[in-house]
Amino acid sequence: MNHTETSELFDFERLLVYQKAMRFRRLINPVALNPPRKAADLADHLDRSTDSVLLNIPEGNGYPYRSKNRAKHFRIALGSAKEAASAWNVLEAKGFLETDAYTQGRKLMLEVVRMLEVRARRKAVSEHLPDFLQQTAIRLGGLLVAILGTPTAAPPAL
Repeated sequence: MNHTETSELFDFERLLVYQKAMRFRRLINPVALNPPRKAADLADHLDRSTDSVLLNIPEGNGYPYRSKNRAKHFRIALGSAKEAASAWNVLEAKGFLETDAYTQGRKLMLEVVRMLEVRARRKAVSEHLPDFLQQTAIRLGGLLVAILGTPTAAPPAL
Protein backbone atom coordinates (compact mmCIF):
# COMPACT_ATOMS: atom_id res chain seq x y z
CA MET A 1 0.00 0.00 0.00
CA ASN A 2 1.29 3.45 -0.92
CA HIS A 3 1.84 5.51 2.23
CA THR A 4 0.08 8.50 0.63
CA GLU A 5 -3.11 6.47 0.37
CA THR A 6 -3.38 6.30 4.14
CA SER A 7 -5.13 8.92 6.21
CA GLU A 8 -2.00 9.60 8.22
CA LEU A 9 0.55 11.82 6.54
CA PHE A 10 3.55 13.71 7.81
CA ASP A 11 3.08 17.48 7.58
CA PHE A 12 5.69 17.76 4.80
CA GLU A 13 3.83 15.14 2.72
CA ARG A 14 0.95 17.59 2.49
CA LEU A 15 3.18 20.23 0.86
CA LEU A 16 2.54 20.55 -2.86
CA VAL A 17 6.23 21.21 -3.49
CA TYR A 18 7.13 17.93 -1.79
CA GLN A 19 4.46 16.03 -3.72
CA LYS A 20 5.73 17.38 -7.05
CA ALA A 21 9.34 16.60 -6.13
CA MET A 22 8.26 13.06 -5.23
CA ARG A 23 6.49 12.72 -8.58
CA PHE A 24 9.75 13.76 -10.24
CA ARG A 25 11.62 11.18 -8.14
CA ARG A 26 9.31 8.43 -9.36
CA LEU A 27 9.63 9.65 -12.95
CA ILE A 28 13.44 9.54 -12.90
CA ASN A 29 13.73 6.11 -11.26
CA PRO A 30 14.13 4.13 -14.51
CA VAL A 31 17.08 6.29 -15.59
CA ALA A 32 18.54 6.98 -12.15
CA LEU A 33 18.40 3.42 -10.85
CA ASN A 34 19.18 1.57 -14.10
CA PRO A 35 21.18 4.08 -16.12
CA PRO A 36 22.61 3.50 -19.57
CA ARG A 37 26.30 2.70 -19.22
CA LYS A 38 27.48 5.97 -20.79
CA ALA A 39 25.19 8.01 -18.53
CA ALA A 40 25.92 6.35 -15.18
CA ASP A 41 27.74 9.30 -13.59
CA LEU A 42 25.15 11.80 -14.76
CA ALA A 43 22.28 9.56 -13.63
CA ASP A 44 23.93 9.21 -10.22
CA HIS A 45 24.16 13.00 -9.99
CA LEU A 46 20.47 13.27 -10.90
CA ASP A 47 19.64 10.63 -8.27
CA ARG A 48 21.57 12.35 -5.47
CA SER A 49 20.38 15.88 -6.24
CA THR A 50 16.75 14.75 -6.39
CA ASP A 51 17.14 12.98 -3.05
CA SER A 52 18.63 16.17 -1.62
CA VAL A 53 15.50 18.09 -2.64
CA LEU A 54 13.28 15.49 -0.99
CA LEU A 55 15.35 15.47 2.21
CA ASN A 56 15.76 19.22 2.63
CA ILE A 57 12.10 20.16 2.12
CA PRO A 58 10.95 18.23 5.23
CA GLU A 59 13.94 19.42 7.24
CA GLY A 60 13.25 23.06 6.38
CA ASN A 61 9.55 22.61 7.01
CA GLY A 62 10.32 21.29 10.50
CA TYR A 63 11.61 24.69 11.65
CA PRO A 64 9.36 27.55 12.77
CA TYR A 65 8.05 29.84 10.08
CA ARG A 66 10.56 32.59 9.22
CA SER A 67 13.45 30.93 11.06
CA LYS A 68 16.93 31.14 9.51
CA ASN A 69 17.25 27.35 9.38
CA ARG A 70 13.94 26.96 7.58
CA ALA A 71 15.01 29.31 4.78
CA LYS A 72 18.49 27.74 4.70
CA HIS A 73 17.13 24.26 4.01
CA PHE A 74 14.74 25.56 1.38
CA ARG A 75 17.71 27.30 -0.29
CA ILE A 76 19.63 24.01 -0.26
CA ALA A 77 16.60 22.22 -1.75
CA LEU A 78 16.36 24.97 -4.39
CA GLY A 79 19.99 24.54 -5.42
CA SER A 80 19.56 20.78 -5.58
CA ALA A 81 16.38 21.15 -7.64
CA LYS A 82 18.21 23.31 -10.17
CA GLU A 83 21.03 20.78 -10.24
CA ALA A 84 18.58 17.93 -10.86
CA ALA A 85 16.83 19.93 -13.59
CA SER A 86 20.16 20.58 -15.27
CA ALA A 87 21.13 16.89 -15.12
CA TRP A 88 17.71 16.07 -16.60
CA ASN A 89 18.38 18.54 -19.44
CA VAL A 90 21.79 17.03 -20.17
CA LEU A 91 20.38 13.49 -20.21
CA GLU A 92 17.79 14.63 -22.74
CA ALA A 93 20.39 16.47 -24.84
CA LYS A 94 22.48 13.29 -24.99
CA GLY A 95 19.47 11.30 -26.19
CA PHE A 96 18.91 9.18 -23.07
CA LEU A 97 15.32 10.36 -22.42
CA GLU A 98 12.05 9.97 -24.26
CA THR A 99 10.47 13.30 -25.20
CA ASP A 100 7.30 12.74 -23.14
CA ALA A 101 9.21 11.80 -19.99
CA TYR A 102 11.58 14.72 -20.45
CA THR A 103 8.72 17.20 -20.92
CA GLN A 104 6.85 15.87 -17.90
CA GLY A 105 9.98 16.00 -15.70
CA ARG A 106 10.90 19.48 -16.89
CA LYS A 107 7.41 20.76 -16.09
CA LEU A 108 7.54 19.24 -12.60
CA MET A 109 10.97 20.72 -11.85
CA LEU A 110 9.96 24.17 -13.09
CA GLU A 111 7.08 24.07 -10.62
CA VAL A 112 9.31 22.77 -7.79
CA VAL A 113 11.92 25.46 -8.43
CA ARG A 114 9.30 28.23 -8.47
CA MET A 115 7.79 27.05 -5.19
CA LEU A 116 11.18 26.70 -3.52
CA GLU A 117 12.25 30.16 -4.71
CA VAL A 118 9.39 31.66 -2.73
CA ARG A 119 10.22 29.64 0.39
CA ALA A 120 13.96 30.31 0.13
CA ARG A 121 13.45 34.08 -0.12
CA ARG A 122 11.57 34.37 3.14
CA LYS A 123 13.86 36.06 5.60
CA ALA A 124 13.77 35.30 9.27
CA VAL A 125 12.33 38.05 11.45
CA SER A 126 15.71 38.38 13.18
CA GLU A 127 17.35 38.97 9.79
CA HIS A 128 15.12 42.03 9.22
CA LEU A 129 15.98 43.62 12.56
CA PRO A 130 19.52 44.87 11.76
CA ASP A 131 18.24 46.54 8.55
CA PHE A 132 15.41 48.16 10.48
CA LEU A 133 17.77 49.46 13.17
CA GLN A 134 20.22 50.81 10.62
CA GLN A 135 17.49 52.58 8.66
CA THR A 136 16.04 54.02 11.87
CA ALA A 137 19.46 55.32 12.99
CA ILE A 138 19.98 56.97 9.60
CA ARG A 139 16.56 58.61 9.77
CA LEU A 140 17.13 59.79 13.34
CA GLY A 141 20.58 61.10 12.44
CA GLY A 142 19.12 63.06 9.53
CA LEU A 143 16.39 64.42 11.76
CA LEU A 144 18.93 65.52 14.39
CA VAL A 145 21.05 67.23 11.74
CA ALA A 146 17.96 69.05 10.46
CA ILE A 147 17.08 70.20 13.98
CA LEU A 148 20.53 70.89 15.46
CA GLY A 149 22.60 71.65 12.38
CA THR A 150 25.83 69.90 11.40
CA PRO A 151 26.78 67.25 13.97
CA THR A 152 30.01 67.91 15.87
CA ALA A 153 30.58 64.26 16.74
CA ALA A 154 29.86 61.02 14.98
CA PRO A 155 26.74 59.22 16.23
CA PRO A 156 27.39 56.22 18.45
CA ALA A 157 27.80 52.88 16.64
CA LEU A 158 24.98 50.39 16.92
